[in-house]
Amino acid sequence: AYAQFNLGVAFVRIGKFEEGIEQLTLVGKMKPKSSEMIALRDKANLALGYAHLKYEQPEAASEAFNRVRLNGPLSNQALLGVGWAWNMQAQYNMALLPWIELKSRSTFDPAVQESYLAIPYNFEKIAKPKLALVYYTGATKSYEAQLRKLNNISKAVDGGELLQALRPANLGDETALSLYRSKLPSSITAPYLYSLMATHEFQNVLKNYQDLLYLQYVLNRWQRNLPAYSLMLQERRRAYQQKLPEVTRDTRLRKLQQLETQRNKLASEVSRIVNNQDVFALASEDELEQLAQLEAVKRNLHAVGKKQDVAELRERYELLNGLLYWQIADDYVPRQWQLEKGLKQLDSALAEAQAANASLKNAWNQAPTAFEGYAGRIKKQSSRIRSLQVKVDSALRQQEKRIQTIARQSLNQQRRRIESYLVRARFAQARLYDSLARAGEQ
Repeated sequence: AYAQFNLGVAFVRIGKFEEGIEQLTLVGKMKPKSSEMIALRDKANLALGYAHLKYEQPEAASEAFNRVRLNGPLSNQALLGVGWAWNMQAQYNMALLPWIELKSRSTFDPAVQESYLAIPYNFEKIAKPKLALVYYTGATKSYEAQLRKLNNISKAVDGGELLQALRPANLGDETALSLYRSKLPSSITAPYLYSLMATHEFQNVLKNYQDLLYLQYVLNRWQRNLPAYSLMLQERRRAYQQKLPEVTRDTRLRKLQQLETQRNKLASEVSRIVNNQDVFALASEDELEQLAQLEAVKRNLHAVGKKQDVAELRERYELLNGLLYWQIADDYVPRQWQLEKGLKQLDSALAEAQAANASLKNAWNQAPTAFEGYAGRIKKQSSRIRSLQVKVDSALRQQEKRIQTIARQSLNQQRRRIESYLVRARFAQARLYDSLARAGEQ
């Protein structure tokens, strides 16, 4: 549909009227399924109607204009066009109907402004000069009032009111940046510039302006945060300097060497036990106590045996001693495994402590260098941000000037159009006054 519309307009512009009308009619009579296609259909019918007017085909023009929605963005231009289509057919009373409807609408619209002249022009056509004079007088007053408003609007634009209105309420929210690309801002200038704001040029300028505003906000925020980072760095440096003596005096750090010596002694003892199969070295406290008791019994038997027969007692001692040895020897392998496992766990814990100690010493040595590195980065980034702020501020001022220039050009264009209408209305007034005066003299 877009291709057909663009092709139709292009054909009409280069003089291929029939081909252009064919393409525009296809779009103008389509059955749209979305609001976008409804808007395109209205646009096609509007273009079609004015093309027919250009080639003096008022009936076809009227038919095309009547397919445009009565309450849409293009309805005012369609009402103006259908009035001129009836006017070309000398149906002056019919032409007044859409133009009088236009007169009740917003005076900001160029089609409405033109209707102020078209209505009295039509009254002249139906020989009602006095009524025409009344409407020309009303048109003159309306144009003068609109020029005064335009002067006030121009002052507001020069004073930055439009720029302020185009600024998002919350610069920290990136989603707010596209707000005024889809609807008008709350500005007294907006009703006069709504057609300008819909143009591709203005939308590009607005996008650049709001992107620059966001960049300015981000840079300012970072510049405000940098002193906080500097303060954090100072606090960490101070905390490091306060903690360093306390940490270096910690007696636990000096125990590592002692613990390592003890571990080596323990490892040597474990190695001796394993190599010599010293089962009694792994006896429990209860077993050691029993061994000590049996050793005392052995000594007593040796002392008593010189005086009396203790063979039976010696036999019982040997039995108990053998049973205890068998019990300790039978459990030797699991006890050896537990001992070696414990030694490995000790080695792991000692290695972890040594690594932590080395990391701590490295932190002592590296911390001052790290602090200086961060301080240099903060200083460098602060300088870079200031440089970027200057560039962004300069680009922002240029973009603001561009927006104001475009707005002034649009307002000046409207002023020239209204001034032209005002001159024509005053000339028509003078002409009718003169005509009525001559008729009165006769």
